[in-house]
Amino acid sequence: PYKTPPSASTLSLAGQGGLSPRETVLFSNPVVDARHNVYVADNFNYRVLMYKDPFDPANDTAADEVWGQGGDFTTAVRNKGGLSANSLSFDGMVGLDVDPQGNLWIADSGNHRVLRFPFDPAKGRPRTTADFVLGQTDFNQWTARGDDSFDRLHLPLAVRVDAQGNVYVLEWGDQPAACRLMKWSGASVAAAIASGKKTVAATAKL
Repeated sequence: PYKTPPSASTLSLAGQGGLSPRETVLFSNPVVDARHNVYVADNFNYRVLMYKDPFDPANDTAADEVWGQGGDFTTAVRNKGGLSANSLSFDGMVGLDVDPQGNLWIADSGNHRVLRFPFDPAKGRPRTTADFVLGQTDFNQWTARGDDSFDRLHLPLAVRVDAQGNVYVLEWGDQPAACRLMKWSGASVAAAIASGKKTVAATAKL
């Protein structure tokens, strides 16, 4: 079988030639925000989709926002437009989370980074351009961690943000010893963002 062309009503979780989402080892972990909007990583279309409160019968089942494809629901391009604060490049599992302030965090595994997309009060949803990155020095780098550095990542597969704003990222490595769970303290992230910085090093390896 072949992939269905991308649209606001399709998902591609199995990849070209895959059988079905239920028959693949790759999967997505949807998250729900305080407004009941659902975010789903569409792995093989290199995008994240948001469905406006699909539990409300007044809403349809098509996605209402897209991250990673420049606002276009019909394209499926890895790092569309070049590596930037808008692009995504997934490699395997995709981790998502929405923090208590409504910011969307995406583990952009293929680019060895985690992106934060800030909440836009005017729209009631996160913006589609990231304002903060973990694991890279800026939005135009994708260097994989080659040592035990606290300012680089290697294939981040999961991200979680707790009530205190602490960020936790799980990395994948070629050997068990290379797999890490990293923590960024909420205080260090908040201070970096307040000072206009685009990144900050992790504060601990757990």
